[in-house]
Amino acid sequence: MIRQTLLAALALLPATLAGAQSAPNAWSTTPVNFREAPGSHAAVVAWVPHCAALTTYEWQDGWVRATWEAQTGWVWGAYLAASNTHCQTGYQPPAYVPPVATYQPPAYQAPAYQAPTYHAPAYQPPVYQPPAIAYQPPAYHAPAYQPPAYAAPVRRSY
Repeated sequence: MIRQTLLAALALLPATLAGAQSAPNAWSTTPVNFREAPGSHAAVVAWVPHCAALTTYEWQDGWVRATWEAQTGWVWGAYLAASNTHCQTGYQPPAYVPPVATYQPPAYQAPAYQAPTYHAPAYQPPVYQPPAIAYQPPAYHAPAYQPPAYAAPVRRSY
């Protein structure tokens, strides 16, 4: 039983993948070049008309790899939309409404003047501290007496 269910599921797999790959998931918003590689330098494979249904696969630097009418190529992503509402008859894109400037700078208010305040510390005279030891003058020692040395009178001859 499990074997038959598995075989049936495998038989349906290619049909499921083919259906998933062929479902368009993007529509062109304007006629656009269909290129063979991502980049504006690549050769143009086809010209995709407005509202063409494309199947996309990958994005690369703004370019989208897609399939259109059994061809695979690259389209600039800015020209694709996720829905086809723009393709309906009578569709008018929303009108451009410029943004309204809502920012208003705050009104200038001059700062209120405040005189600087200086708080000088109150004067405190120094507190008298008596010396730790009372002053004692050095003791007097009289020099020892030394008699003058004898000097002989000087003679002069004229």
